[in-house]
Amino acid sequence: MRKHKSSLSQEESYKGIGAFWDTHDLSGFWSGTEEVSFDVEIKSKTIYYAEVKKILITNQEANRGNSSKN
Repeated sequence: MRKHKSSLSQEESYKGIGAFWDTHDLSGFWSGTEEVSFDVEIKSKTIYYAEVKKILITNQEANRGNSSKN
């Protein structure tokens, strides 16, 4: 197993890596990085709640009131 968990920070623990990046940014370390590619599968889900209907009805009623004033 490698001694260091992070080749950039040279830290041995995730806590140490976090502390390192709290005080550094990547701009000084670009040369130590390498290009990677990976696939991301995004699964979206739509959830409707009863409150939405109440909001829509309220908006429709407000719009009806506004159109009668024009």
